Amino acid sequence: MTNACKDCSYRGSKSGPSGECPACGSFKFAPVNGQPVDEVKPGAKFQRIALVTSWTVLLFLILLKIFE
Repeated sequence: MTNACKDCSYRGSKSGPSGECPACGSFKFAPVNGQPVDEVKPGAKFQRIALVTSWTVLLFLILLKIFE
């Protein structure tokens, strides 16, 4: 079930303990029809690849400097 806040446009499946919007605290947080919210950010896969690549290059450069 997808909910949307009418004040701040937050969309998500979870609400606060009293049914309020977790982003702004508004009580104008109601269920909407449509596609379920994708919980993973669209760029998350690219960010993980970039992070692993950066750490690999850094580790390689450190090892290269140590064993020179």
